[in-house]
Amino acid sequence: MDDLTCPRRSTVHPSMMQRRDSAEESYPLSAYAVAMSVDLAQLETMSWISNDIRSAIEKYKAQYRETEEDASKDIPLLFREYITASEEVRDEILYVLKHIKANTILSAKGSWYEWKCGWVKDLQQNAERTLENLAADEQQLDDIAKRAGKILPGLRQEYEEIMRELQQEQAAVAEIENCDQAYLEELKSTIAEQREALDTFLNEVADGETKLVRLQETLEDLEEQAGEAKKAINSAQRQMEVQKTSTRAEVFRLRDELDTLQDIHLWKATQLDQDLVEFIYDSKYKVTIPCRRSSPISEKLEITPCQSESSQDDEFPVLTGYMYKLAKQYAIIQRLTDFWASYTQLRWQLKFIFVRFPTTCRLLPEGSSIDEAEGIEVAVTLLLQQKTSKVFVQFQLDDGILGYWPTSLDSLRYDVSVAYGKANPNLVSRCIEERLLGSSEGNHACLADACMDVVDKH
Repeated sequence: MDDLTCPRRSTVHPSMMQRRDSAEESYPLSAYAVAMSVDLAQLETMSWISNDIRSAIEKYKAQYRETEEDASKDIPLLFREYITASEEVRDEILYVLKHIKANTILSAKGSWYEWKCGWVKDLQQNAERTLENLAADEQQLDDIAKRAGKILPGLRQEYEEIMRELQQEQAAVAEIENCDQAYLEELKSTIAEQREALDTFLNEVADGETKLVRLQETLEDLEEQAGEAKKAINSAQRQMEVQKTSTRAEVFRLRDELDTLQDIHLWKATQLDQDLVEFIYDSKYKVTIPCRRSSPISEKLEITPCQSESSQDDEFPVLTGYMYKLAKQYAIIQRLTDFWASYTQLRWQLKFIFVRFPTTCRLLPEGSSIDEAEGIEVAVTLLLQQKTSKVFVQFQLDDGILGYWPTSLDSLRYDVSVAYGKANPNLVSRCIEERLLGSSEGNHACLADACMDVVDKH
C-alpha cells in the first residue's frame, strides 16, 4: 500500500504540459488535428483510468481497514511466529515477505505496461488513420486550389470590367444629376406616353392575330363545307346526266328524278294517301299530316324523331323537345324546311360553345313544361383567369329568334352575372355586343367567338 501513494513517472508528453502565455494566441490547424486524433483519445482513456484507480483505492482502503481490525482482534499466525522467532528467523521471514511484495509490484507493473503498450498501438493506428485523412484532405485542397487558380484570373478580369462599368454608370448618373431636371422630367413623361402607346399597339396586334387565327379556322370550315356541297352537286349532276341519257322507261326516269329532288330538298315521302301523308326530313325527323279528302289538317300535325336519331346522345334535350313543339306552329313543307334549317344552324352554334365551355339549357319561364314554355335560356360558364373571376352568360332565345335564325341575331337578348371575382359585367356585355354586331366576321360560330373574346380580353 505504500507504493500506491508514491509519485509515479508521468505518461504525458512534455509538449502537452506547456501553457499558452496568451489566451488570444491562435492555434494552427495541425494542433487541432493532433488534439482530436491523439490528445482527445488520451484524455478519455486517462479519465477512465483515474476514475477506475480512484474507486480501486477506496475499495482497497476499506479492505485494509477490515483486515487491520481483524488483525487487532486476532493476530495472524505469521505475525505471532515473527514475534516469537529469533533474529535469524525474523530476517528470513522479512526477506521472503519483501520478495513477495516486490514480485507483486512487478507483476502489477507488467500488467500495466502490457495494457499501456496495447493502448499506445491503438493510438498509433488512430494517428495513422488521421494522417491518411489529412493526406486525402491535402489532395482535395490542392485540387480546389488548382481549380481556383484557373478561375481566379477570369474572375479578376470580370471584377475589373464590372468596376469600369460601375465607374461609367456613376459618371452617367452624375452627368444626369447635373443636367436640366425639367428637361429630363419632360423626356421621362414623353417616354412613358410612348410606352403606353406602344403597349396599346401591341395589344391591338395581338387581338388582330387572334381574330385572324379565328377567321382562318372559320374559313377552313366554310371551305370544307363548300367542298362537300360541290361533291354532292357534282354527284347529283352526274346522276341526272345518266338519267337523261339512259334508255330506261319514262316512269323509271321520273322516279329517279323524284328521288333526286327529294335528296336535294331533304324531304322523302313515305306515304301519300287522301287520309294521311308522311314525310321524313333529312333522315332524322318524321312528319305526319292527317288529311280529310286530301286536305291537310294542320292542328293534328305530328313531328317525331326517327329511331336512329332518338337512339343517339343529345347534348341539348331541352332545346330539341322545345323545337318539336315550336315546329308545329309553322306552315307545312316549305316553311318547315326553313325552320329546320334555322334550328340546325342554331344547334351548331350551341355545339361550338359546348365544346369549349360548360353549357346548360332550360325552359323559360323556369319550371314550366314544354307546352307552357315561351322560350329557351342557354347558360354558359366562363372562367376569366386574368380577373380570377367566374362569369355566367345567359342567352335568351324566344320563338322569333329560334324560327328565323340567323336573321334574328340582332334581336338576341342576353344577361351577364358574376359569380365571384373582380370582373365587370358591363365590360363583358360590351365585348359580347361588339362581336355579335360585327358584320365583317359573319355569323358562323358567332356565339362561341363572343365567349372566346371575353376570355381572351379579360
